[in-house]
Amino acid sequence: MDQLTGLDTRADLLELIKGNDAATFLSVVLYDIDSFSGINHTFGYKYGDQILTQLGDLFREHQRQYGGRVVRWAGDEFLHVLCEKNLTKVTEIDTQFIHSLENQNIPYAHPLSSRKFLTVSAVIFSDFPLHNEEYFRNIDRAYEAIYKAKEPSGTFYKNGFEKHSRVVFLT
Repeated sequence: MDQLTGLDTRADLLELIKGNDAATFLSVVLYDIDSFSGINHTFGYKYGDQILTQLGDLFREHQRQYGGRVVRWAGDEFLHVLCEKNLTKVTEIDTQFIHSLENQNIPYAHPLSSRKFLTVSAVIFSDFPLHNEEYFRNIDRAYEAIYKAKEPSGTFYKNGFEKHSRVVFLT
């Protein structure tokens, strides 16, 4: 368990996947907090840790509401693994989380950004294979998609998010 967020860790999820050669398919949402290093550099690491703790609380509540398993994948990246495979339903679940996050109005101030509040980018996979090789290839695809969406001319599905969080779909 991650001490800061109270969520399972990447190692916990990898242990679950290890040796799972069965054709298990789920949906996965990869969340990446936008420009999180700006929070650490502007407000300090102690404040950044407080934000991660707050995000952990939000993710645990989200997990209680919608099931599945949320893990802290890396510093400011989180995976929500869901048994739900319907893309529309997973999108609704993701939208609820992003709105919950945006309603927190977590301050974000950086001299090079016009944003005032923390935002998140997300990649949604439906029918995501949860077995060794394919799993890791798709995680790589998710990262490519999220970085592409974050480019100034990147394409993303906005879905009415007030503070410009982004969602990308990969099926």
